[in-house]
Amino acid sequence: MPYLMQHLWPGGNEARYNESIKALHPPGALPAGQIYHAAAVVDEGVIVTALWNSKEEADAFVSEVLLPALPIEGGLEGEPQERAGEAINVETA
Repeated sequence: MPYLMQHLWPGGNEARYNESIKALHPPGALPAGQIYHAAAVVDEGVIVTALWNSKEEADAFVSEVLLPALPIEGGLEGEPQERAGEAINVETA
């Protein structure tokens, strides 16, 4: 079942987001198992939404790619506020 993850990095900005993505995503592609990625700068910082094929693939990315890469020089800092769960609806254009 698809798994949706959303992270808010308080105080983040576009430059720090871009540095993080360069370190975490393959060039021109999404990480294995990720099927959608969007990010925005909001009043509170940077918000990132990712849709994964499954919770297992999301967990694998976190444990095998994200955590070992931290901290990312020039990247987003601190602990993000996380919301995640199995998607109950996914629609595309």
